[in-house]
Amino acid sequence: MARPVLRTTLCDLLEIEYPVILAGMGQVARAELAAAVSNAGGLGIIGATGMRPERLREEIRKVRDLTDRRFGVDILLPADVVGESSSESGGRREPGLEHWRWAEDVARRYGLGEVRPDPSRSTLGRGFGGDYIQRQMEVVLEEKVPVFASGLGNPAPFVPHLHKNGTKVIALVG
Repeated sequence: MARPVLRTTLCDLLEIEYPVILAGMGQVARAELAAAVSNAGGLGIIGATGMRPERLREEIRKVRDLTDRRFGVDILLPADVVGESSSESGGRREPGLEHWRWAEDVARRYGLGEVRPDPSRSTLGRGFGGDYIQRQMEVVLEEKVPVFASGLGNPAPFVPHLHKNGTKVIALVG
């Protein structure tokens, strides 16, 4: 007797066998786990929070070495980093001090290097907010990741670029 299979519209959209999506769990969801979930028929997700852009590129390439199936990358997009509207800044919110203090603390704790924004290093243009997130998104775009998951915040500023690459965009709701 054939094994029953749960097939949903989401499976068709993401080109996966089962409606199972790995959560982009910060320091846990790395290439090996993402590839294992993808190889099992779900959607493996690399959790890129706090990950240097160069390391993100390595993880993406490692997933591709471990599977030929679909996978994704999850980046947290805090509102104060993505540049959402704010009346006091003329429609663009500058990165908040609280966010940067938190990011610096995480970077120090895990030896992740500098996280301060540097607008001169972005190729995506102005209006996207913090350079750290921009550089992560540039890697996602350059590597043509099949699925982008926004674990927090509004991915709208990046969606046209992602769709142009053929990347599916999903937003996670906790």
